[in-house]
Amino acid sequence: MISIIIPTLNEALCIGKTLTHLSNSDGDFEIIVVDGGSTDGTDVICRRFPDVRYVQMQSAQRARQMNRGAREASGDTLLFLHADTLPPSEYINHIYDALSGNKVIGGAFSIKFDANHWLLTVISRMTRLNIAWLTFGDHGIFLRKTDFLHLNGFTEIPILEDLEFQLRLKKHGVLVRPNASVRTSARRFINNGVIRQTLRDFGILMGYFVGVSPIRLARYYSNDVVSAR
Repeated sequence: MISIIIPTLNEALCIGKTLTHLSNSDGDFEIIVVDGGSTDGTDVICRRFPDVRYVQMQSAQRARQMNRGAREASGDTLLFLHADTLPPSEYINHIYDALSGNKVIGGAFSIKFDANHWLLTVISRMTRLNIAWLTFGDHGIFLRKTDFLHLNGFTEIPILEDLEFQLRLKKHGVLVRPNASVRTSARRFINNGVIRQTLRDFGILMGYFVGVSPIRLARYYSNDVVSAR
């Protein structure tokens, strides 16, 4: 069984669409929403879906929320999904096919945005490349639960926990990119300006690789952008 883990914080505008999409999936799966203290009715929407397990935490910290979801999971395979991201049709088969490969430890999908802009098209095409340092949480990261626990899950840092995890995961096996894409929201690009947001993301990424602490990077990554991720 695949356990789909969705960390949320004030995602009332999109979580219903995502849960409806997932609930119509074929296959053996469960959905676990781990909320970080939403005040916009996210919890009310989630509870409209009887098969969704809703876990309430006292505070929002995405890595901690995803780790909690993994501990709650009953499945042998984990899929970490953002609240504004829709996996492709047949995603369950894509995941199992990918994990059946020799020495494969995990993977993630490429992405397509729900808005049109030439730079977003470029970014989408870049995500087809199977590169660990170009893989983030909105790609839909998947792996076996045993491997996740063996690696002690996500490091509970305030930003780029997805990248840090992918780089650790790569040291233990092969990462794959199925020939399918998730569809994710471009809201942070639209809200902050596509070029401006892209430059900011690139700056954060470069800062991480030159050794700037995630705490300092999170301070730089302004509150409106963090809430839109």
